[in-house]
Amino acid sequence: MPANTPTIESMRNAVNYFNKAFDLNIKVLSREELLQLSEDNELELENKIDSVRAFVLNGDIIINGTTADTSDLFHEMAHIFLGMLKVKYPDAYTGIINKYANGKKFAKNFNYVNRAYKNMSHQDKIEETVVDMIAQQMFNKNSLVEEFKGQEFIEDFKAIMGKFPKLLQEI
Repeated sequence: MPANTPTIESMRNAVNYFNKAFDLNIKVLSREELLQLSEDNELELENKIDSVRAFVLNGDIIINGTTADTSDLFHEMAHIFLGMLKVKYPDAYTGIINKYANGKKFAKNFNYVNRAYKNMSHQDKIEETVVDMIAQQMFNKNSLVEEFKGQEFIEDFKAIMGKFPKLLQEI
C-alpha cells in the first residue's frame, strides 16, 4: 500500500460520512471484493486491479480501499455532482467547465487525460480534466494542499452558482 493511502477502515469512515450527508451510495471494496465485482459485471479488471483506484458503476461510486486516497473519493463525487448539473442545470455545468477550461493548467492536464483515456469522447475528456483539476486543487498525497485557497474556491464556486438561484435553493 502506498505510504499516503489511508487504511480501508479510515476510507470507509469517510465514505460513511458522505453517504449519510449527501444520500450517496459509495462503496469501499477490498482487492478481493473488487475482483468479485469485476467478475460479476464483466469489467475485466483482473489484470489492472492494482492500478484501479475508483470509478462509477451504475451510479454507485466504487472505491478501491487498497489503492485509493482521499482525492479519489472527491474526484468520483465530483463526477456525480457535475453529471447532475449537466442534466438538470446545463448553464451551471457549462460555467464550472469553462472556469477550469480557461485556467492556466488546463492544457497540461487535458494532454494527460487525452493520452490516458483514448476511448472517451472529447467532451468526456474535458470533464475528466476538470474533475482531476478540482481534486488536485484540493488534495495532494491524501491531505489538503497547503496552498489550497479554500475560501477562494468557495467564493468562485458561489459566484458560478450565484448565477443560478434555483440551483442554490435545491443544493
